[in-house]
Amino acid sequence: MLAPGLFRLGLRVARQLAIVLPVLVLLLWVLLPNDHGLRLWARFNLSSLIDPTLTTQQIYATPVPHPVDLATDVALVVKSGYATRHRLRGWLDLVQRGQVFNHFLFVADFDTDDLALVDAKAEPVVVHNVANMTMHRVRQHLDFEAQKRYPRIEKYTHLESALKHEYNTIAESVAKEFGWEMDTIKFIPSLELAWTRFPKVKWYILVDDDTYLVRPSLEQFLGHLDSRESLYVGNAVGAWNGRFAHGGSAIVVSRPALAQLFHGHPDVVEQAYMKSLTASLGDHLVTKTFHKIGIYLTEGYSRFFNGEPPVSTKIRYDRLCDPIISYHHIKDPEAMMSVHDLFVKTTAPPRWLDTWRLKGAPTIQQLEKQPVIHDWDHYTTSGKADSIEDCRAKCNKKWSPCLAWTFIPEQKVCNTSPWMTVGDTQLGRSTGVNTVLLRKLAKDCLSAMNKV
Repeated sequence: MLAPGLFRLGLRVARQLAIVLPVLVLLLWVLLPNDHGLRLWARFNLSSLIDPTLTTQQIYATPVPHPVDLATDVALVVKSGYATRHRLRGWLDLVQRGQVFNHFLFVADFDTDDLALVDAKAEPVVVHNVANMTMHRVRQHLDFEAQKRYPRIEKYTHLESALKHEYNTIAESVAKEFGWEMDTIKFIPSLELAWTRFPKVKWYILVDDDTYLVRPSLEQFLGHLDSRESLYVGNAVGAWNGRFAHGGSAIVVSRPALAQLFHGHPDVVEQAYMKSLTASLGDHLVTKTFHKIGIYLTEGYSRFFNGEPPVSTKIRYDRLCDPIISYHHIKDPEAMMSVHDLFVKTTAPPRWLDTWRLKGAPTIQQLEKQPVIHDWDHYTTSGKADSIEDCRAKCNKKWSPCLAWTFIPEQKVCNTSPWMTVGDTQLGRSTGVNTVLLRKLAKDCLSAMNKV
């Protein structure tokens, strides 16, 4: 037992610490740079408490507090490259068939003359060479010898020269080999070009040429956000010190955020252009650039964005009812059109569960009648079991979060996952869905939506 004097001393020290520590933390918070590791660590660990989010009831609530017209309030930037230029035709078809964005840009690492695109009126569609914008900016700061220290400059020069002399085979080879590096130098100029061309829109959205946006979901989602705030949202990926919006899932930025960057911090912009010559990922460079001016990814909205193609989109039990905004890795125009045809007549925001409608996937009733599907796989994760029955029972256990299972007999492997996908043909495998849990979650979906 402590002596009375020591006890009083301990209390006095504790009181002083209770005053000093918060002041010290506040002082450090004010003095530390916006992109300091301690700030990023604190934000990552406190994001579930400090980041706003939307419940299922809130996201479907109407009328929305901040109505958005995608045709006039949004600037859409579709980013491509020479090796994937054919995908722009799919996006052009989308624009012509109802994906109406009055303010949109096609950006790439080549010029319009290298791809003959025309719109519905047979007028040429401009492709902006934003990679060249980056090269023009960085060369202003580098002499000839300094440029040699950045291999990315030489690689782009090879691509540019091949296209100029119509050596298309060489250009194709360079674009495929160094495509990801060419992609990295496009992000910052793409956003700057959109900001320059369309300074009065509310939102800027940057997508890949193989990304599909679900219009009703996007419109409903944006209607719940205040575009007067500096917001940067998307599918959160990456480590705690650099959480970023995955580019393939769509990067969404409000007008004040871009104004704060391009109008308020030209020095940070110039640094970003230079860093694009060595950065590993362009979407990661966007977040590191925003960090410098005190704008951070709002992770509470991450679950509405998806970075997978429809066939392997993970329909998770914790987001089954939520609207889905994007699909990724849709690599040819025909596949893009098939997704569009599914959702084009939909006025209500499609849910993650509605992905199951693609490719003629079975209904819950059909799954209940046929609990085992042979020569198929729902893309689950790994485990062990001796038989199909054991594997199915493992997934269907009471209180199990498992939504789908797959059994591989020759390996006696039982894969189970807290998600299900449409899946695809896999000879020799047997698969199934936990229909009891699925039906319960679908019922909860309806219950949540009926409360709106």
